[in-house]
Amino acid sequence: MQELLLRSSQPLAALEMRQDLKHWPEALALAQRLAPDRVPTLSKEHTAMLEMVGEFAEARNHYQQASDSFR
Repeated sequence: MQELLLRSSQPLAALEMRQDLKHWPEALALAQRLAPDRVPTLSKEHTAMLEMVGEFAEARNHYQQASDSFR
């Protein structure tokens, strides 16, 4: 499905699909290619999800990456 969306006239739909499905690594990889300006927001969303499931060390790493990209 992702490949079909990427080849369509609306490739950002692939990113939105991954984001909606909470497929964070895939969403971040697509954002880096298609919409770099969305990487910080996606990183923060991923961080919030990690915090909710108790992955605090991983959340801290992602939060730091998101903070660095805002500078």
